[in-house]
Amino acid sequence: MRVAALLLLGACSDGHPDGADSPSPNDGSTVDALGSSCAREVDCPDGLACRVERVDDGDGIPEQVLTRCLPENDVAGATGDACASDGDCRTGLCHLGLCTEVCTADSCPAGFACNDVSALPGGLLGPGPECPAAVFSAARFSACLPESAVIDLALGEAPSGEWTVLDVPSQAVSFTVISETETPDAYVGVWWLLGRDGEELYLLPDTQAELLAQPIRYFPGDRISAMLVPNTPDVAFLRGTYCFRIGSDAGGTVASRARVKMAPGGTAGGGTLALDVHVLNLAGMGCGVDGLYAASAATHPLWQDTLGEMGEIFAQASITLGPVAMHDIVGHPELDVIDYFDGPDDDGVYEELNALFSTGTGAAPDSVDVFLVRHLEGDNGPKNGVSGAIPGPPGVHGLPHAGVAINMEVPCMPSPSLSRVIAHEIGHQLGLFHNIQTETDGSRTHDPIEDTSDGADNLMFGTSDGIDLTPGQVFVLRTSPLVQ
Repeated sequence: MRVAALLLLGACSDGHPDGADSPSPNDGSTVDALGSSCAREVDCPDGLACRVERVDDGDGIPEQVLTRCLPENDVAGATGDACASDGDCRTGLCHLGLCTEVCTADSCPAGFACNDVSALPGGLLGPGPECPAAVFSAARFSACLPESAVIDLALGEAPSGEWTVLDVPSQAVSFTVISETETPDAYVGVWWLLGRDGEELYLLPDTQAELLAQPIRYFPGDRISAMLVPNTPDVAFLRGTYCFRIGSDAGGTVASRARVKMAPGGTAGGGTLALDVHVLNLAGMGCGVDGLYAASAATHPLWQDTLGEMGEIFAQASITLGPVAMHDIVGHPELDVIDYFDGPDDDGVYEELNALFSTGTGAAPDSVDVFLVRHLEGDNGPKNGVSGAIPGPPGVHGLPHAGVAINMEVPCMPSPSLSRVIAHEIGHQLGLFHNIQTETDGSRTHDPIEDTSDGADNLMFGTSDGIDLTPGQVFVLRTSPLVQ
């Protein structure tokens, strides 16, 4: 697609400067001359596309955008098809890995919406050694992107410490940055996050106090980690250009990808949450657990009651569970009992838990792996359950932090219920912290969501049978790319 005499954004803009200073036609009339200005794909006759022309002062960052009717590319890439570059698309416009087209309000094909987007080619820059300040004032224009979808974008491999620039379209509800390294036991993740106009949203903290003061609360992880933005409704989610720096404490090369969740009007509603449940050897456990394995799950009384109660918990967020795929893990007796704090060198890497998660093979690409084990041991006794991370890496299976482990001795305890334990740990995987947390020094820390109290009636209280969710917690659950 090409660009008109400084594309009129109109209803597709969220108020971010677009660098344009003169409008293009948007009165419904069409143009028929090669090179004429256009504002949407239908303005141009057959054989021509409304193509984007980026104008910059030589720094590689477009300060201006024009759109004109010019010959379309001789390729089949239609709006919504995967692409690696503008040349893969009939319209000559590839954004966030998808072929797209220039638009005005209501001019996109069915299933697509008109978004305010950056004129950075592809919506990306880098990885590279810096985050240029000029990227925050790059020109913007309007393009069609899926109305409801999770855009999965590989960002490639780069040396530790490199910067990446990512465009977040106007109808995105969240984005997740997933960082990964092949170096064993190395910690990896986002070191620095700059939001629209260069606002600092995260800087790798040195102390607990610095961690809690971050607008985005986040922990790098061993081998892989995921940063969800936003993970609280109390930090304004401004769509536009973001810069993030990814690194590893071991140096070397880091791979990363971004998952951008889109929703109508940029507001996340409910959806479905797929589960892949992995059953270890639970034979002879009693308390209603015995006899649970993949083939029996559909009629197993305890499991069916548990799924029903979990459905009621997540219904508070208009989230429906399903599909739920069941898998038996056989031939791994060493994983029936998991010692959560099993690292002999106190390096924070939980080898047995990671070994358990390595057996996860999701039937659904976007699902939460749930592992049912005979016993789960903590640092000072049994644990009811544990999540690999907050959040876990979405769309990832068989790697550290990708899943939750559940102690199937829970049904033998007076409280909490099995359904509450699993829902609580899934809440962590989707991005929720404990509403109140007692630290090792005896201090108490609150989650980053203002409307959660310290009450034991909340789903994310550490040890209770509480199931309540606040509006702020519902907001975070709905922003997860796993809720679709």
